[in-house]
Amino acid sequence: MKFESKPDNLAEVSEEKEIKPEVRKRYLQKLAERIGTGVLASQLLLAGGGFIQEYNQIKKSVGVESLEGETGEAWQKILNGLPKGVVGEVESSRIKFLPQESAPRAGYQFLDSAPERRVAGRYERTPGLSPEIRIYNDPSDKEFLFHQGRGVLIHELGHANSWDEDEELNKEEREALHVAVSKRIHAENRHLSTYVESLEDDDAKKQEYWAEIFKEYFVSPNDLSYEDFILVDRVVRKQDPDFNLLEYVKTSRETLVQVYNPEMKAEKVKKNVKLGMESSNLEEKLNELLRLSQQKNAS
Repeated sequence: MKFESKPDNLAEVSEEKEIKPEVRKRYLQKLAERIGTGVLASQLLLAGGGFIQEYNQIKKSVGVESLEGETGEAWQKILNGLPKGVVGEVESSRIKFLPQESAPRAGYQFLDSAPERRVAGRYERTPGLSPEIRIYNDPSDKEFLFHQGRGVLIHELGHANSWDEDEELNKEEREALHVAVSKRIHAENRHLSTYVESLEDDDAKKQEYWAEIFKEYFVSPNDLSYEDFILVDRVVRKQDPDFNLLEYVKTSRETLVQVYNPEMKAEKVKKNVKLGMESSNLEEKLNELLRLSQQKNAS
C-alpha cells in the first residue's frame, strides 16, 4: 500500500491554523486508532496534514437534504428513488458535498494509485458516529451531476451496503457475499473497471469491485454479467422485494437529461430516454437478467 508523504511539522500546513493543537492531536489519535499502531499509524500521522485540511472543509460542507434549485432537486430525486433499505444505511443528513479541492489524494485511502489522483467520493465510518458519504464537488455543477455524480453517489452507497456494513444481512449472507465477490474479482468475465483493475491489494479490490457493480446495477444494469447482477439483486431484493429497477433507471435518466437541458420539454425528454434505452436493448436485457435472478433465488 502506498502512502503520500506529508510534512513532519503539521504547522507547515496553512489550512490547519484555525484548529487548536489539542483538537488536532485528539483527531489524529482517533484516526490512528482506527488502523492500529506501528507503521500504519505512524504513516497516518505523517499524512495528517491532508486529513486536517479535509477536517477544516467538512465544516463548510452542504448536506444533500438542504440542497436547493433544479440540481438540488435532481440529487434528491436520484437518492430518494433508490430502495429505502439501500439509502437507509446512511442518514440523508450524513451525505455531504465538499469543495473539490478538499478531496483527499488516493494515497490517503491506502490504495495503490498515482499520488496526484484525488477521490471523487468517500464512504467514512468513524467509531461512535453514523456512517457518512462525502462527495467532493459543487452540487450545482450540472456537468458533474450528469456525467459522474449519480455514479459517485451510488458507488459510495455500495460501500454502505457491503458485507462489512449492511445491517440487514445476517452472518451467513455476509460471508456468502464476501466469498462470491472474492471469486468475481479474478473471473474471466468480471466487470472491467480501470479503477478496480489498477488496485493491487485484494481487500481493496474486493471492496471497490463490489461498489462498482453496485453502481452499475442502478445506472447501466445491462452492462453487468448475470453473475454480478445477481449478487447485487439479492441484496436489493432482501431490503425491498418490490423495487422496480427498470422504472428507476428510466426516471433517473430523465431527471439527469432534464436538469442538463432545462429548455427541453418533458415529453421530448421522455422520448429521448426511451429511444436511448431501446437502442441498447436495455429493457429486454434487464428483464432477462431479472428473470434469471428470480429463478436462482427460487431454487
